[in-house]
Amino acid sequence: MCGEATGRKERPTDAQLALVSRTGDLAAFEELVTRYQRRVFGLCYRLLGRYHDAEDASQEAFLRAYRARSLYDPARPFDRWLFTIAANCCVSMLRRRRPKPVEVTEESAEGKVRSVTSPPDPAEEAEGKEFAQAVSRAIAGLEDIYRLPFLLFHQEELAYADIAQALGLPLGTVKSRVHRARARLYDQLTCAGFLPATSSAQSKEGPNR
Repeated sequence: MCGEATGRKERPTDAQLALVSRTGDLAAFEELVTRYQRRVFGLCYRLLGRYHDAEDASQEAFLRAYRARSLYDPARPFDRWLFTIAANCCVSMLRRRRPKPVEVTEESAEGKVRSVTSPPDPAEEAEGKEFAQAVSRAIAGLEDIYRLPFLLFHQEELAYADIAQALGLPLGTVKSRVHRARARLYDQLTCAGFLPATSSAQSKEGPNR
C-alpha cells in the first residue's frame, strides 16, 4: 500500500501550473483552461445571460489571463484571480451592450447611485458634462478591489450574492467594498465641489438585493 501511494504522481496545483506557464509551456496553461473552462463559462453566462456572449467573454478571459500570467501572484488563489478577470470581461461586454454613464447625486449620501437615462437640459449641458467626467475619473481612480464590485452593483445592478460568487469573495466583503467605494467617490466629488459637504461616513449600505 505504501509503495503504491508513493509511486503515484501528484497532480500539480493551480499555482504550479500558472508558474510553469510563464516559461511558455502552453500545455500547463491548457490544463488550467480544462480545469476552469466550465466554471468560467458558468460565471459569464450568469453575468451576461446570453450563451454566445458568455462564450466570447470566457474566451476573452482566458486570453487575458494568458497574457497577464506573469502578473499572477501564486500566494493568491488562482480561481479568484481568474474569476476577477472574467468578471471584468463581462463588465466590459455589458457596458458595450448597454452603455449608460453613472451619476452620483446628493442621494449618494444615502447610498444611492442612479443611471442617467436622459440628456441634460441644454442650459446645464456644460456643467453636466464636467460632472460626468469627474465621476468617471473618480470611478477609474478606485482600486480594482473597490471599482469592480461597485460597477457590478450600481451600474450592472447585480445582487450582492451574485457579485460575491463572481469575485469569489464573502458576501460581507462585497458589501463592505461597495460601501467604501461609495464613500470614496462621495469624498472626492465633495472635495471637487460637485457635492455638498455631508459626511460620507453616514451613507448607508444601500438596498439588499
